[in-house]
Amino acid sequence: MEPTLLIGDRVLVEKVSYRFGKPERGDVVVFEKDFAEPAPEANESFVRDITDSFRGLFGFPTGGQQDFIKRVVAVSGDRIEGRDGKVFVNDEEVAEPYLPEGIQTSPFGPIEVPEGMVFVMGDNRANSDDSRSFGPIDVDQVIGHAFVLIWPPGHVDGL
Repeated sequence: MEPTLLIGDRVLVEKVSYRFGKPERGDVVVFEKDFAEPAPEANESFVRDITDSFRGLFGFPTGGQQDFIKRVVAVSGDRIEGRDGKVFVNDEEVAEPYLPEGIQTSPFGPIEVPEGMVFVMGDNRANSDDSRSFGPIDVDQVIGHAFVLIWPPGHVDGL
C-alpha cells in the first residue's frame, strides 16, 4: 500500500459497518486470505496452537491465513481493466488521487467482478499482491474498513 501506508504503520479498523453493508469503491479494507502452509506433524500441533494464540492476541496472522490491506477498486457487477497505464471500471477511467503523480498500472483484464465479491488493489501498483494475481475476493473475507493511520504519531491521518 506504499506510499499510502509504510512498513510499521498501524491503522484503526472499523468492523461494524460491513455487517450492515458492503465495501464500496475507494474503501481501504483488511481481509483474510488463505496461504499454503505445510500440515503440522502430530507433535507440533499443540505447540502451534499455543503459538497461534499468542500471535492472534497481538494481531499477527495465525494458521493458514494472513491479513491483507488493500483498496477496493471494483465491486460486484463491475467490469475492471488496466490499460494505457490507468484503471478503468465500466469503461470509465478511475480517478486515483491517492496515487503519486506518474504511477502507471500495468495492463490486466478485463475482469467481471462476480456477485458477492470485490476487486482489490494495492496503491504500490508495481509491487502488490492483489486481485490482479489472486482474483476478486469474497466480501465475507473482509474483516473491516481501515479508516485512520494512528502510528507513528507524526503521521496520524485519515485513509
